[in-house]
Amino acid sequence: MKVAPKIKKVPFNDRSRIKALVHEVFEDTLKTSYSLRAGFDTMQRNDALFTLTLGNKKFEFEEIKIDNNKDYMDVYLQGLLKDPNAYDVTTSGNNIIITFNQSITFSPADIIISEFLVKGKIVDI
Repeated sequence: MKVAPKIKKVPFNDRSRIKALVHEVFEDTLKTSYSLRAGFDTMQRNDALFTLTLGNKKFEFEEIKIDNNKDYMDVYLQGLLKDPNAYDVTTSGNNIIITFNQSITFSPADIIISEFLVKGKIVDI
C-alpha cells in the first residue's frame, strides 16, 4: 500500500504576487526586441561612454505618454540588462537617441554595435 507524501500545503491566494506575475507577462509580450545594426543605427564612443542612435524609430504610445522615455525601453549589452540610471533617452526627429552617462563595460573598445539589444515600445517609421 502506497503512502501519500506529506507535502505542506501552501496557500495560493497571494493576489499581489499573481497580479505582479500577470503584469510582467503582459509587459514583456508588448515589448519589441530590436538588435542594433550597423548602417541603420549608429554607435559613437567617447572614451568609456556610448551614444546609440536608433534610426527611423519612434515610441509607440497607446494610452498616455509617460514623462520619462526610459520607461518605454530596456537596453541590453551582451545579453545583460543595463541599469536605467546608466543612460538617458531622447528623441530627435525620426531617431531615438540613447546616451550613457557612466561606463557600462570593462573594455569599451571591444564593443560592436550588434552587441546592443533594445526592448521596448518602439516601432519603425
